[in-house]
Amino acid sequence: MKILRALILLIVLIATLPAADFESWHSFDFVPVASEKFELTIHTQLRTRSRFQELSQFRFGPIARYSLHPNVRVAGGYYYRDLEDVGRDWSDSHRVFVGIENPFSRGRVNIQSRAYLEHYFGATVSPYNRLRHRLRVGWSGKVEPYAAAECFVVAEGLQAVRYMAGIQRRLSHGARLDIAYYYDDFHIGTDRQALVTSLRFDFGRDR
Repeated sequence: MKILRALILLIVLIATLPAADFESWHSFDFVPVASEKFELTIHTQLRTRSRFQELSQFRFGPIARYSLHPNVRVAGGYYYRDLEDVGRDWSDSHRVFVGIENPFSRGRVNIQSRAYLEHYFGATVSPYNRLRHRLRVGWSGKVEPYAAAECFVVAEGLQAVRYMAGIQRRLSHGARLDIAYYYDDFHIGTDRQALVTSLRFDFGRDR
């Protein structure tokens, strides 16, 4: 109930902000395979814009991670995206990505560095590449607050810097709930704010 009250308060607060573009992103991740070395996640996400009034994107796809070392994971995946452009027409696009993740823990402090190289393509999307790097710091526990910053780089240069803060709570039966606020400071494009929620269901071995 405390999380629900905090979520309602956050929605009311954000709805009052004079954002040029406000969105909400809602993810559901399923982990059917998880071992000491390998993890497979099936990712889905819905996005809205215009302050929850318009569905703007749906995507899904697999993400695979393999641990080379306790502090080194390689990752790769694919997303299929169905999105609505400014002309209110829906179009398909695709994203493939590979990267490396470096999780570290010191006491109850968790630090993760993550770098991905992404390639976008589709019938109505001119192919392009993007490099992204995120640094995330959290405080471990049943409820984990965290903050992070992520840079996005395209061929033209720095595309955006994303700032985020949120809380992650462990639920029963291997499930986790994540609620966060994102602010995208675009150097190419319009700044964006988002309320982000995520539910993760671990059906594999609990890591």
